[in-house]
Amino acid sequence: MKRLRSLRAMLPIAALTLSWTLMAQGPGANQPQAPASYSSDPLIQSLKWRNIGNANLVGRISSVDALENDFAHVIVGSASGGVYKSVNAGVTWTPIFDNYGSASIGDVRINQKDPNIIWVGTGEECGRNSAAWGDGIYKSTDGGKTFTHMGLKESYNIGSILLHPTDPNIVYVAAIGSIYKKGGERGFFKTIDGGKTWTELSNNLPANDEWTGAIEARMDPTNPNVIYVGFWERKRTAWNLDSGGPNGGIFKTTDGGKTFKKLTKGLPTGKTGKIGLAIARSNPKVVMAHVEAEFQPAPNTPDFNDMTKIGAGIYRSEDGGETWTFVNRYTGGRSTTTTSRSARSTTRRRITTTSPSIARPTVGRRSPRRAAAVVAVAAAEAAASRPRRRPAAACTAGTPSGSIRTTRNVSGSAATAAWR
Repeated sequence: MKRLRSLRAMLPIAALTLSWTLMAQGPGANQPQAPASYSSDPLIQSLKWRNIGNANLVGRISSVDALENDFAHVIVGSASGGVYKSVNAGVTWTPIFDNYGSASIGDVRINQKDPNIIWVGTGEECGRNSAAWGDGIYKSTDGGKTFTHMGLKESYNIGSILLHPTDPNIVYVAAIGSIYKKGGERGFFKTIDGGKTWTELSNNLPANDEWTGAIEARMDPTNPNVIYVGFWERKRTAWNLDSGGPNGGIFKTTDGGKTFKKLTKGLPTGKTGKIGLAIARSNPKVVMAHVEAEFQPAPNTPDFNDMTKIGAGIYRSEDGGETWTFVNRYTGGRSTTTTSRSARSTTRRRITTTSPSIARPTVGRRSPRRAAAVVAVAAAEAAASRPRRRPAAACTAGTPSGSIRTTRNVSGSAATAAWR
């Protein structure tokens, strides 16, 4: 009984302590705090304050671009925190996209000839049910001071933006489209008038598939008419993701998008899911691809160790995509759809991948954009610490705390986890 009375006596003190704690989260929250003192009462002396979140919600970086001749000049897009610009290699950051239609960013690009021209594709391309969608593509001609909406409003999620190296009016956009409904503006688009009008490129592309869109696009650094595009079919509800379909894959054009050829030799057959692409600058004939596929054997099994049985993983081509060699297997677990960028930067011999499920990844040689990716960590921290406005639309509707989420990849296997 004495202990119960003691506990009752401590409750007002605990309430007062909580009140002061909440007040401390006001204007002076960033000031140094005195070490916490704990009660000597044996009943509660082991109870200590602990942080239960949010840890780094919405701090994910979705895209980075920098000037080739000045890596300190960098633009960073965040998953749902807008766009940031730094001209001093990340020492300071300026938010430049807070007053526009969406805080969710899929890709950002700076015109290398004229840094005042900046393109922002809204709607991150991740397939998570916590992701938000965008309202099309924007363009700035004054270095990010102002932006103008340039269309593709029904694209919802944009995976890649490609800028012609010499003609600022030619821009390509890989639009993955809405993950929750079919149709809309999904596919591979091109403008030749600076974004005033857009044409969906459709010659030998899955343009008529209402669930399949373009997730990734890469341009040959020596020939802007040569472009590789990855297509991905995905369907999501609040509790489930179906990733992959028969019309996905890697496509190539050598005439600026007039015609396309599907690349197949040495690549997985059947359904394919999310695809990442990278081209070696030192030798553009070397192309790397991270492909989600149906065959995903368990690690440390005969099928897993037999690299003649191709499946999900990393592929390498040394002839511009005509033929491919399976070089590294995806180790299973969560679907590769959870990686934001599968194969982003590569040299002739090395590739950088963001997937945690690739065996023995290696780190590639630094380029200006990869150096910019290093300073993007600071932007992630800035995005996480700033007060946030609500994104254009949240994708967590119908997913209450503690509910069950299931991710289903092209192999048909499902990874289920409690959503918290």
